[in-house]
Amino acid sequence: EPGSSIMPGKVNPTQPEALTMVCAQVIGNDTAVSIAGATGHFELNVFKPVIASNVLQSALLIGDACVSFTDKCAVGIEPNLPVITQHLENSLMLVTALNTHIG
Repeated sequence: EPGSSIMPGKVNPTQPEALTMVCAQVIGNDTAVSIAGATGHFELNVFKPVIASNVLQSALLIGDACVSFTDKCAVGIEPNLPVITQHLENSLMLVTALNTHIG
């Protein structure tokens, strides 16, 4: 989306940033689930509610974030094949294969 008035033409990467925030929340939920699973005792785990809540919240967050990112960011992106080819041909990655021959 459009950026600030002091930087004309700036585009803020709000969708990738939102996706990153969702990832941070899901990582936090995973940590809570891990602690709850490790702290509970077998079938009597009193932490089951926090486990269920965090797993469900994570699934919903990831699903909604993927739909939003697809609709508002990824749709319409097309590869620029000449530029991709140029970058590939100029990449040092190609000389890695020579390592076994030149050391």
